[in-house]
Amino acid sequence: MLTDKKLLLAVLAAAPLLLAGSALGQGLGNSPYSRIGLGDNTGNIGGVRQLAMGGTGLAAPNTGNVNELNPALLYYTPRTTFEAGFSGQYKNVRNATDSYRTGSATLAYLAFAVPINKRWAAAVGLKPYSTVDYDVNSTGTVNG
Repeated sequence: MLTDKKLLLAVLAAAPLLLAGSALGQGLGNSPYSRIGLGDNTGNIGGVRQLAMGGTGLAAPNTGNVNELNPALLYYTPRTTFEAGFSGQYKNVRNATDSYRTGSATLAYLAFAVPINKRWAAAVGLKPYSTVDYDVNSTGTVNG
């Protein structure tokens, strides 16, 4: 029989799967530059800690986060660390006659660091270069 703690963990693990209406690979692609395949450049500002510090946390050691911008700080990795970041945005795109509002959120990055011995650690991360959405719909009158 499941204990209360195990039942709570099972419900919390299943909730995102049950509540997700749809899952897209890159949900932040509501850019006018998606039409030509560029999208919005996400930049490489680091993880959640560097983002919270305005990008200035490059040389700040921390044992609780993965600093993927400065490999020298992997020395401060005492335990296996997994980090995930999420990003969201709201945009209002308009021209002289029309306006389009949209908002979305997606997984921004994944980072994993593991200590090899007392002085060495290794890290790997996945981060998109840009956010592109190729689902572009355009309607208009064709002369002829």
